[in-house]
Amino acid sequence: MRYTVKDKLKAKVRASKAPVFLRADFAHLGHGRQVSRALTELERERVLVRAGYGVYTRPVGEFVVD
Repeated sequence: MRYTVKDKLKAKVRASKAPVFLRADFAHLGHGRQVSRALTELERERVLVRAGYGVYTRPVGEFVVD
């Protein structure tokens, strides 16, 4: 079975206890555009929230600021 960059990224986020992630933390999972697209998709799914340029965090509760 082949895993997409998005699948790998989601698994890494779920396995991690870190509250904040940098885009560089996921650079080894694929090419730059693939990682960017996967991060954008995870934002849409509310798995991650963009906190700044290249900085992501997990959503807190149900309150998410867009």
